[in-house]
Amino acid sequence: QALLGRQPVVLEDASSHPDFQGWGGSGATRGWMGVPLVTQSSTIGYLTLDSAQRAAFGPEEATLAQAFANQAAMTIENARLYDETSALLRQTQRQAGQLEQLMDIIPDGVLLLDHNQRIIQANGAAQAYLAQLADAQIGQRLTQLGAEPLEMLIGTDAAAGSWHELRAVEPHGVFEVSAQTIARSG
Repeated sequence: QALLGRQPVVLEDASSHPDFQGWGGSGATRGWMGVPLVTQSSTIGYLTLDSAQRAAFGPEEATLAQAFANQAAMTIENARLYDETSALLRQTQRQAGQLEQLMDIIPDGVLLLDHNQRIIQANGAAQAYLAQLADAQIGQRLTQLGAEPLEMLIGTDAAAGSWHELRAVEPHGVFEVSAQTIARSG
């Protein structure tokens, strides 16, 4: 009965209840209460109280026990969410480290921008080129490379993967740039 509902179940005399027959060590249990541990989405467990006294629990005790069970369920759920979030953070940090290692072995400059054109990652070569082509660093918004506005290089009019020639004034140099959109998963 406790498994079906989200409300406490109180038994005046558990020893005479058919669900208690055959439970090891429950022979001395008379008063019994089962209280669900409820989160927003599901019942995650049960808190049970038993007593050798018949009718030991009533509506007041059930209300108090449910309040305690609600707090316990919230604490358990928060701990689960914290563990899950920590695991995802560790996985993301591991993947970011792998991406950084991959980018660092590429001899060409590789630059990653977010949807607001903010530089989120650049390998060593790209950081050196940025010093010549733009006054921007990781974490800052990139508005142009050389004399070209960024929209001309990565905008909807630019063909994906097309190459652009950029000239740096100081020191003099010619750079070839190609923009690729990385599809998001999920």
